[in-house]
Amino acid sequence: MSEVILETRNLTKKYRNQYALKDVSISIKKNHIYGFIGENGAGKSTLMKIVSGLIFPTSGDMTLMGETDPAAMEKKRKLVGTMIEGPYIYPGYTGRFVLPTRLFIHSSCSANRFIITSQIRYSVS
Repeated sequence: MSEVILETRNLTKKYRNQYALKDVSISIKKNHIYGFIGENGAGKSTLMKIVSGLIFPTSGDMTLMGETDPAAMEKKRKLVGTMIEGPYIYPGYTGRFVLPTRLFIHSSCSANRFIITSQIRYSVS
């Protein structure tokens, strides 16, 4: 039997009187590929935002890689990659420029790193 890396139980997200996600229970096993298919407004992005820690559920429970404690889950989230709502590439910039820039903005780099992008050298610290 495969290890469960993500499990939700009755996960709900409500904005005022509108449910963005209601009573979602899923179990995702390690080394399996899953996709969410549904109409606009079905809650696909909301679920991924909750899993990645961008928003928090109104109610329900979640276990991420065996952790239920919020602080422990935050550490585990560093092992999770998500791309919610599509990749945002800024007009006029290449992926070679955007990715290191986003790394710089969203990363907590402890060591000095040098990233060479389109003949421009950035120091990331």
